[in-house]
Amino acid sequence: EEKTLNQQLQAEQFEHAFNHMILGRFNRRANNKLCEIVFEGQIYYGDPVTGSEKKKKSTKYRSSILLEGNLFSPTCEGNLHVHISSSLLDVMSSKMTNYAIMVALVSFFEILLFLKQMEYSSSEALLTKISPYCIGQQAILDAYLCFAHLATGIMREPLFHTFAIAAFFKCILFLIFEMRFLLMIWKALHPNAFNSGFYVMRRELSILYVKFYGFLFGGIIGIYWLQDFPYFLLFVFYSFWVPQIIHCAINDSKKPLDLFYILGISISRLVIPLYFTYCPANFFEIFPNPQFAFCFIIWMAIQMTIVIIQNYFDPRWFIPSIFLPQKYNYKRLLSSEDEIESECAICMTSLVKSTPSTLVTPCNHYFHDILLGFF
Repeated sequence: EEKTLNQQLQAEQFEHAFNHMILGRFNRRANNKLCEIVFEGQIYYGDPVTGSEKKKKSTKYRSSILLEGNLFSPTCEGNLHVHISSSLLDVMSSKMTNYAIMVALVSFFEILLFLKQMEYSSSEALLTKISPYCIGQQAILDAYLCFAHLATGIMREPLFHTFAIAAFFKCILFLIFEMRFLLMIWKALHPNAFNSGFYVMRRELSILYVKFYGFLFGGIIGIYWLQDFPYFLLFVFYSFWVPQIIHCAINDSKKPLDLFYILGISISRLVIPLYFTYCPANFFEIFPNPQFAFCFIIWMAIQMTIVIIQNYFDPRWFIPSIFLPQKYNYKRLLSSEDEIESECAICMTSLVKSTPSTLVTPCNHYFHDILLGFF
């Protein structure tokens, strides 16, 4: 196999380090006795054939030089298994640069989605239909991704500026848009507290920030204790639609979210996890796991489908009717004694009663279906 000049240079440096480090230690273990040393092994470029099936499933050296073999001495009765890898810097740098650019573009797209959703839910009535835990969980996820990309840039100093751009977009999304949107939702859910003076408002804001940063730092502790179960952590952090599903089912809320926002966020959030679990050329060289990637996509699709059905049809469609509380029928039939025509209490135009487009409240006021739906 033909190799580039850079690969040949790195191979020479690799062999030089091997001779000084491995062979020197082997001779010291022989107490300076003259020994016949034999090495049987190979240097791989790209994907090696590792010695065990377990190694094949755990790591794949897509952009590495790997030296693997056995070092032994027939005369001194010594045996040493050698397994050393070294990354190709040019290939690794190219992968990391492409990844950082991809994350920056995805983050910019998510910012546009949040702007569209904030414009859609401009009224307090619509804000109360959105779960603060749904937006808060996304904000915490973006905060972790911001810290992770910044730390990666610090560890890889030549690419710091590239990863800093990706971390910057995640920071903007987290600190400005998601936190602002979360504050708008919290204010809509607690209107009396924000209209009762400065001290009450400050107390409510303190409660909000204590809860948010408590979950943020608690999640860091959880990641530390569950670091051996990365797939479980991915499922937990990317279940951000579950709080919204529960919120809509409890409050019987319809159309809280824009359809483009639901689809866009669900798809864009898949990019980073699928890069590391499905892409064989990821810069961390994690062996792809198509089974997990497929299950992960299915899980996100299930959440997205439930949210869309709740958004446009029945928020409680998956709950058996026997467990549902009695619900007032806004399209109830009127008695013959009631007038046939009346006025909508919002637009003050005439409407015909006992039609599908007419709603009647418990206080016997009449509304157009479309107008009352906004409130």
